[in-house]
Amino acid sequence: MCEACERRVRPDALPLCPDCWSLRDRKLALAPARTSTGLETAGLWLGVLSFTCLPPIILASLVVNGIALARAQPGGQRKPVIGLVLTVAGILVAAVAFTRL
Repeated sequence: MCEACERRVRPDALPLCPDCWSLRDRKLALAPARTSTGLETAGLWLGVLSFTCLPPIILASLVVNGIALARAQPGGQRKPVIGLVLTVAGILVAAVAFTRL
């Protein structure tokens, strides 16, 4: 940042001057792409494990995938949605299995 932006302390001051904003944009463009988080991956695996028909795993999958979906940035919702679809499929498998008993 420039010296003027480093010394801004007034609450009504703009956070950065236009030059510093463009510098920020250039640095963000060079930043590596965001990869999936551990929460998204855990939700996906819990979705797969929900086919075991164990209620604690199904509940954990719903919670973890719901949190991951709520925290996902635009365009990064793929894994939580797949995890939720797998969980619903696991619930259906469990329902069919328990009705046959």
